[in-house]
Amino acid sequence: MKLQENIHRIKQMMGLFESISDVKENLRIGSVGKNVEELQKILEIYKDGVFGLQTKQCVMYFQNDVHIEDDGIVGPITKNYIKKLEDGEITWDSPEYCKTKKYTKLVVKTPEPDDKTDGNTTKTESSEVVIFMAGLEKRRSKEFQANILQNALPDKKVITRAWTDLSGIESLIKKYPNAYVVLFSKACESSSIIVNMVDDKSKLFIVEPYSKSSKTAISVRLAVKLGVPESNVIVAPNDSARGTGVVKGAKVNNIGDHFDALKFVAKDIK
Repeated sequence: MKLQENIHRIKQMMGLFESISDVKENLRIGSVGKNVEELQKILEIYKDGVFGLQTKQCVMYFQNDVHIEDDGIVGPITKNYIKKLEDGEITWDSPEYCKTKKYTKLVVKTPEPDDKTDGNTTKTESSEVVIFMAGLEKRRSKEFQANILQNALPDKKVITRAWTDLSGIESLIKKYPNAYVVLFSKACESSSIIVNMVDDKSKLFIVEPYSKSSKTAISVRLAVKLGVPESNVIVAPNDSARGTGVVKGAKVNNIGDHFDALKFVAKDIK
């Protein structure tokens, strides 16, 4: 038996805390207290004793990983798997997002000169803005990617951030609360984080996610569970590297290659 398991069992015997598997009530959004703290500790979630959206998303990650219903509620079945985790019968690699207070350690700030306002942006003005989170720049720069979207939406203002710049995206969403938000390719792995920044989930579009990555696939599915319409997910006809199969009701890009998907999604934004 592992040292960590021995310590855990000794604490239980001493009555220092109640095992999650012994907690009678379900833990869910709104739950608070020591039981939530213990749950967060076991799953390596930022520990504050409050079952909020971050804890729910991370519980959903865990549920998906062990192939049970990912509803974000810690009921009898989930408790059973958490007990297995406590006893070392299964392992769990907590995503970096779960471990930190706010988003991930990848966040960097890249302010751009085209984003100056007088602080009095209105809902009407923000509806004319498209916030674009670009994909990897190995093949094409974020400017190249953004230009495709901008050319397809000449009447909109496309403001671009790199796929790592979560803080930049958050600032833009706060500044333009009624804007469309488009995540492209690699950026789609942040879908489940960004969905919580957006009030109107119907304005968040997830374009050709790299769904061969389980992390990205889970993130996209969580975003859909949290309110993004399945039809706002754009995928290729038959390539899982471009999103095929990630959600059942996704729209298929039938006009061209990976970057042409940005022209395809523009039709839903016009």
